[in-house]
Amino acid sequence: MKILLMSPTFCKQQSEQTFIESLTKIHAYKDIKAMGSHYLLELSNTFNRQTVDQLNKLFDHWGIDPSPLVTLAELAEADTQ
Repeated sequence: MKILLMSPTFCKQQSEQTFIESLTKIHAYKDIKAMGSHYLLELSNTFNRQTVDQLNKLFDHWGIDPSPLVTLAELAEADTQ
């Protein structure tokens, strides 16, 4: 599963490194690629509700629009039923 997300505004280089490190700790993290003003986050097929919750917290912390997580949340819910 791939998710395209807007890059947060970074105050300094350390902030971007902190953001990337936070993404790598997400359950089911597979890869992250910078694409200009966006990032392409790739998750393994083992993503679940925990993954969605972690990403929601991370997006909230960094001020990122959470709308890309809607489909991911729906798929995670479908897997639990």
